[in-house]
Amino acid sequence: MHKNDADDVMQQFRSGELNILVSTSILAEGVDVAECNGVIRYMCIGDAIAEVQVVGRVRVKDGHCVGLFDDKLKKQYEENKIKEKWMSEELEKLRKIPEDEFLEKMKLLQKSHYTEKKHKDEVASKGSEKSRDLLAGAEVNCVKCGRYLGLHSSIYCYMKSHYIVMDRRLLERVTVKSCLPAEYEYLFDGFTATGSLICRGPENSSNRCSATLGKIQTLNVNNEKHRIASWDLPKISFTTAVERKPLTFKKWKEAEVQAVTHEKVQGLIIAGEFIQE
Repeated sequence: MHKNDADDVMQQFRSGELNILVSTSILAEGVDVAECNGVIRYMCIGDAIAEVQVVGRVRVKDGHCVGLFDDKLKKQYEENKIKEKWMSEELEKLRKIPEDEFLEKMKLLQKSHYTEKKHKDEVASKGSEKSRDLLAGAEVNCVKCGRYLGLHSSIYCYMKSHYIVMDRRLLERVTVKSCLPAEYEYLFDGFTATGSLICRGPENSSNRCSATLGKIQTLNVNNEKHRIASWDLPKISFTTAVERKPLTFKKWKEAEVQAVTHEKVQGLIIAGEFIQE
């Protein structure tokens, strides 16, 4: 359901125009309706904290929260009630601690967490430096056939979630399979997906690979649409420049891709570094 439609339904429920609301567990947290007098859960249960939250959706004093569970979920419900009791007991102990003593304990905990986080960040930073050194000048290859696809340095992280390829000669190494708009096309952060990137296969070989390596999109910049490619990380690997060592990553953040601003993307497009026919 679109967010605007969901907001309309919630407003009708709050006003009393609707007196029954059917939803997933997403409404178990953060949604308050003062007149709500009952919640029925069907085969849906979370942890002890979620248990407290879902019961809290019942705002009327004499309201009820009912659960319909199988034996497995019933056992989990009973375990949650025990944990809930423990939490209540611990909270009661905290309330009895003098304020000065409580604040001092909080300061010590915060200091401990800060020291631990700082240490983890330092370890992660050293790992990142090592990865950056390894990936300097690295090649991008097709996992399936090993075809050279470009350079690691041509990949940019845009808007923290889009890993785009700025390589004007990309279509010498891949082909584009157009997608039917009704089937695949979507709009997100200014990108519209329009097709898939297909590997041409090993160079100087008649063998076809045809692995799907990523997607082709259009990006609207200054009221003009430009074709931008992005790799699907599990379908590509990297080869280091010096030792020719193969590298694979499960997450993009491990691949040490350079971040790029909107202004930099505009500059790269103006310079012709997007896909050329």
